[in-house]
Amino acid sequence: MIQKIAIPVLVLALLAPLSAFQGPYSVGNGVTAPKVISRVQAVYTAEAKQAKIQGTVAMSAVVLPDGTVTDVQIVRSLDQSFGLDEEAKRTARLWKFRPGTLKGEPVPVRIIIELDFNLR
Repeated sequence: MIQKIAIPVLVLALLAPLSAFQGPYSVGNGVTAPKVISRVQAVYTAEAKQAKIQGTVAMSAVVLPDGTVTDVQIVRSLDQSFGLDEEAKRTARLWKFRPGTLKGEPVPVRIIIELDFNLR
């Protein structure tokens, strides 16, 4: 008679990468911050230029283990009707990072990205 043996879930969990089981981490407690390796400049909308809107948009975002940016959300808005918040989100998604790590393994990390809009 052949006996079936179930592999405990804990053993499988130990074999999987850290990022497979956790949502985004916060920096600290052994989690290193992602580092920007390339950034794209945000483009002013025509409406914002005409209205001479200037300032900073702050966004919460997740840097994935491959260094890409996802889940971008506005934390501090610059405007509601001139399109700069949406432009900031679009631009942040184009940035590339060296990912944050936990115990040497790349993991998703939530960070704050600030984009400045200045007319010069």
